[in-house]
Amino acid sequence: MVDIIRNWLLNLIPLIPVFLICLPVHEFAHAFAADRLGDPTPRRDGRLSLNPLHHLDPLGSLCMILTQRFGWAKPVVVNPFMLRDGRKGMAIVAVAGPIANLIMTVAFAVLARLVWFLAPVVSGTAFTVVYIVVNILLDIAIINLGLAVFNLIPIPPLDGSKILYFFIPQRIAMKIEQYEFYIQIAFMVLLFSGVASGFVSRITTPILNFLYTILHF
Repeated sequence: MVDIIRNWLLNLIPLIPVFLICLPVHEFAHAFAADRLGDPTPRRDGRLSLNPLHHLDPLGSLCMILTQRFGWAKPVVVNPFMLRDGRKGMAIVAVAGPIANLIMTVAFAVLARLVWFLAPVVSGTAFTVVYIVVNILLDIAIINLGLAVFNLIPIPPLDGSKILYFFIPQRIAMKIEQYEFYIQIAFMVLLFSGVASGFVSRITTPILNFLYTILHF
């Protein structure tokens, strides 16, 4: 039991930079895209910031801690009527967050590889430190990839639903929006039951394997 608790606590270490960097960058990307497309709402709400305190959501953070993979920050409020290109603009704003996570996935994986270059020239405690740092960086890369895929699922309130709305007739999109509350509850059940995480893992695993092959881990 002690080992289980210890391992669980150790697995929380990569979440610290996720809370401080990855989730804020994801939301900042949404805010930046909306701002560039003409909506002043995110700037007015103070969301054009990388300060974690402006973005973190208590429930989403708790979900991230419990699942150690999936969670969310406070959604950026966007006024679609202020955006250029209407529904297309909304889709661009929505996809900006997952794209930011994909960029961070590659960045942290490459950083892990660079740190791993030190492994052959160190020993003892120094090697242990390098090994731990590399694994933390890889965990952060994995979480970012998971967040990107997770947010692209076309189910409200995830970013994927806003992207989906651009590709389907507006009357169907409006009909789905009427049931968003019930869809969200059903999705939360799927998330905590492990169904959603299993779906995401089936997508992320081959991508990660390809990335690790390129980086020669």
